[in-house]
Amino acid sequence: QAQSPFWLKASLARMPLYGEKDHTLDDVDVLGPWNFTLQGDTPLYWIRSGTLDRYHMRFHMHTKCPSTCGIVIHAEADLAGTDGVSFWTERRPGKEKDEKDTRRYILAGSGLDSRSIITRPFPDEGGDFSEEVEVLVQGYTGAVFLQGRKITLKFKMKQSRGSVAFYNSSSVKGGSDDVHFSDVRITALRRGPMEIGGTLGKREKAILALDERPDVDEAVENQNTLEPRTEGVSSAVALDVPVGGTAGAAVGSNAGSPQVASGTLQKPQGGDSHFESRTSCSTFAPSSAGRGTSGTFPSTSEAAVRARGGFGSP
Repeated sequence: QAQSPFWLKASLARMPLYGEKDHTLDDVDVLGPWNFTLQGDTPLYWIRSGTLDRYHMRFHMHTKCPSTCGIVIHAEADLAGTDGVSFWTERRPGKEKDEKDTRRYILAGSGLDSRSIITRPFPDEGGDFSEEVEVLVQGYTGAVFLQGRKITLKFKMKQSRGSVAFYNSSSVKGGSDDVHFSDVRITALRRGPMEIGGTLGKREKAILALDERPDVDEAVENQNTLEPRTEGVSSAVALDVPVGGTAGAAVGSNAGSPQVASGTLQKPQGGDSHFESRTSCSTFAPSSAGRGTSGTFPSTSEAAVRARGGFGSP
């Protein structure tokens, strides 16, 4: 039996099975590109990429001599950036006529868990200069690659994640101090949706919390509410149960009353029913002795019970 070529076996081994999805690239986000220009002594420019922990960032810096500009990583968004790690480039002109311009790189910050790094001065051509910078971050460790990866600055951080910001702290008197950052690209490896931190993230969470609140008009289950009192006989009898006996006895006593028609107590004519007609009084409970007559007055013992119960005599 003829065997398949080795290259065909290798290609089939790398291919997913039929109906199976390849999840190897689901957690990779490619963000960017961003292009922006920062003036001297301006606030930090935060990249709205969310909180990052493992990523590779590449960008170009277009600067003039002298200039000071850089980035802040693993910091809390929308703040001063002092809690993160800062990397910046310093371009300085020569102090004397025969002295050439220099360029050096510095890595420092309160978020740094290793020693600060200050490189030796490198020769600089002066004038406008464009340089590519690469930053590789893997949780608590990171590295900055410069000059075509000829220079590598390795460091450790106190925090495992944070946001990224750019800044320009150049101060040139009588000249232009603008710095242009171009082709800023971030390849991030993370799980789950993007989380926005800082002030913007707090505002978004507050808005989402407002949407999750229940409506005021929404019906609440198992809520004890007081039903409105009706004008029927049943409501009047229910209120007089502690005084005149059970509800069934009260209904039976009023069954023959001329004031009751179809289960509704009719209001008598000519004034207040409480003082003028005891038979139609809503708080009147007949005695057990006169249960067959609707107009029978309560006995002395029942009047005493009324007085002790706070109802008073009818």
